[in-house]
Amino acid sequence: MNRLLLFTLLLVACKQKPVEQLPTTAEKEVVVQDTITVSDIHRTDSLWSSFWEYKRPYVEGYIINRDYAIYQEKDIRKIIKPDMASFVPLNVSRLAKDKNGIYYQGDFIKIDTTGFRVVGFISHYYKPSDYWEEPIWRTHKQAFRGKKQINISDPATFESVTTCYFKDKNYLYYYDQKVEGADVATL
Repeated sequence: MNRLLLFTLLLVACKQKPVEQLPTTAEKEVVVQDTITVSDIHRTDSLWSSFWEYKRPYVEGYIINRDYAIYQEKDIRKIIKPDMASFVPLNVSRLAKDKNGIYYQGDFIKIDTTGFRVVGFISHYYKPSDYWEEPIWRTHKQAFRGKKQINISDPATFESVTTCYFKDKNYLYYYDQKVEGADVATL
């Protein structure tokens, strides 16, 4: 009886496929697969940094499949369908782009991406597990704070002066608020 049981277990074990080891990635690379499971996500070294640094039991950011992408953080999970041939998650918190526009926190902003540049951040810190940065970014025609458009006189020249101050060729700004009476030429 024991020999029959051992023989049966041996036959079943021999028919199993070996587990395929997924490659690890650098922080700037993305693993693209036909299908993805939670266990596959957690095998990449770069995605663990969110968990270890902030004790988050989830992967924050964009997960790319062949036909769609997923954006997730905390209690948010959005399935998006960007132009997959040109979709690129950026090295900046919560941003991605494709040929049709910019994605912030998984929300699409239809915009010409010519001249796209992140010029700064607004840090939000409530406690270590709730720290996040809101990007201030621009294209040649518009400027944004996260996904909210901000009124800048010349977005193509909008740039950072210090952590909190920004300027364009005409005005000085404290984050997204115009500073009246400032002499931009002396900065």
